Amino acid sequence: MRLAIVAGVIAIAATAFAQAGLPDELAGYLGWTRANADRINTPGGHRGSRDVYFNAPLAEAVLLGSFVYPFSEGTIFLNEGTDPATLTVTTLLARRKVAGFDPANGNWQYGVFRREGAGPLSGAWFAVAQQERCVACHVKARDQDYAFTPFTSRR
Repeated sequence: MRLAIVAGVIAIAATAFAQAGLPDELAGYLGWTRANADRINTPGGHRGSRDVYFNAPLAEAVLLGSFVYPFSEGTIFLNEGTDPATLTVTTLLARRKVAGFDPANGNWQYGVFRREGAGPLSGAWFAVAQQERCVACHVKARDQDYAFTPFTSRR
């Protein structure tokens, strides 16, 4: 019993640490749906192993295998990068669908949140002019509303 309580306290502390310093719309991401069944370790635009999460506006449709492009306003994708040696969350790469934000690029707004040392995550959402690097890569997936993540039904 005592061991279970200690394990629960450690899990809660780890979750709080992983989400400290994030804006409100990202703070609960560990409760979102994970897009990948297994950790992604393949090379791509983002280094290291990662998990991809998405929030509620997309979750039900993906879980049922009935989602369609384009994604709805309010959809958020988050790539969680970890240090392979410590499994500490080091980087969150996020993008959210914001009506009217950047119509030429699917109205996606990108943001980066990083952890320096043992501190909390910090970062910000980018202005349109700051996200050229993100858009230059994601435009290759324009037909999938700028998403590279393959979705499979989780029924």
